[in-house]
Amino acid sequence: MRAEYESRKSLWVQYDSQVGSCALLLWKNLSSWFVSKHSNYQEMVYWADKIDSARYLNVQEAILGDSPALKIYRSLILRSDTEFCVLLIRALRRKSLAEVARLPEILNKSEEVRSLNEAGLKRFRNYAHLEFGDIVVFDLDASPNDIVSRYAPFYFFPKARYSIGMTRREGTAKITAMRNPWLEFESVPLGAIFERYGGGGHQRVASVILTKMDAHKSDTVLSELVSEIQKQDSTYFRPIRQALG
Repeated sequence: MRAEYESRKSLWVQYDSQVGSCALLLWKNLSSWFVSKHSNYQEMVYWADKIDSARYLNVQEAILGDSPALKIYRSLILRSDTEFCVLLIRALRRKSLAEVARLPEILNKSEEVRSLNEAGLKRFRNYAHLEFGDIVVFDLDASPNDIVSRYAPFYFFPKARYSIGMTRREGTAKITAMRNPWLEFESVPLGAIFERYGGGGHQRVASVILTKMDAHKSDTVLSELVSEIQKQDSTYFRPIRQALG
């Protein structure tokens, strides 16, 4: 990949392994063209980078944060069609994040997502437990009545090192794993582990979708993935199994 980038490198083809998001990469390379005309873009880039690279202050901010940028981000969870995105882009060109977040189209969707997130937290607590190696494991069906945030495991188990769980939907199953972004430690290579099962990702986040043909094997796959994370994480030594009441 690096060699390919070097052969194509130009103003419009950029790569930087030290940059955590596309927004920050674009800002780093193109801001000199328009920063004097659009000084409010700097705030947008800060939040776009924070959201894209998941650098939230804590799990509460990640799931239920009320900053204007997070309200705008949440509104896109329920509506991301072309018409809505055009409305949003035009508003962001003229208004501050705070002003855009107060638009009825944004505010209503954001509040709806917040309610769905809160409902998702209530349901999630009944389907999660802590396994050996401080790994939160969960298994639940998707529901139109709530949204289960990928950070929900660390809302209930803030000292857990990893989360891995399965969400079932219409005969398919999606297994997702991530390391706790609020703890400092070297993650096992989750992406490489998931590649063996047809999925992928990067070192800290990975997933695999099991189709209808493979969904009946989902429990076995989940169990094997948990075991592999435990095996590769040399620090797992505490036999903990804690369920939420």
